[in-house]
Amino acid sequence: MWERVLSEQEIMPNSEALKFHWLRSSWVFQFWAQASENFLQLSPLSDFGWKVSNNLLECIWDTEGNFQKVEQTVQWYTKGCSCKTGCSSNRCKCRKSKSDSKDGFCGPGCKCTNCVNLPDKSDTLLDISLSDEISDVEIDDDHDDDNDDVDDPAEAHLFSDLDMFYLASEDL
Repeated sequence: MWERVLSEQEIMPNSEALKFHWLRSSWVFQFWAQASENFLQLSPLSDFGWKVSNNLLECIWDTEGNFQKVEQTVQWYTKGCSCKTGCSSNRCKCRKSKSDSKDGFCGPGCKCTNCVNLPDKSDTLLDISLSDEISDVEIDDDHDDDNDDVDDPAEAHLFSDLDMFYLASEDL
């Protein structure tokens, strides 16, 4: 049902980690933007995702709160119960651990059999039915791709390549 995550390296980084990476990249950009000048005027590294202590430079990867969240998530993915009775009683350590911060459901790290202690998926389903408004949209098939407004055939070829580039980038 769930795939097991073996290490925190398999978990996607969050927005705070992205922010620190972006700050460090911005400082490097400032450095290279002034590379041709004799004197560089750079902002302090401590404002751009670095920590300076005892003349040592250390990268700030994420906030302490997010490190704790990642640690809890890794524990949730890797640790769990091994109940044989379906996790229906408080003998299940997952059910027993229910608190304000934990939901008490069995997770991907559990090795239980016939588990009934799973979150109800019915409230998380999305309604993706199409409405009638979408079917009323008219599609304009009269678009002419012959590039009639271009005098030079070489330019027409460039425009069609550019159009293909935009079409390919929209698929990404």
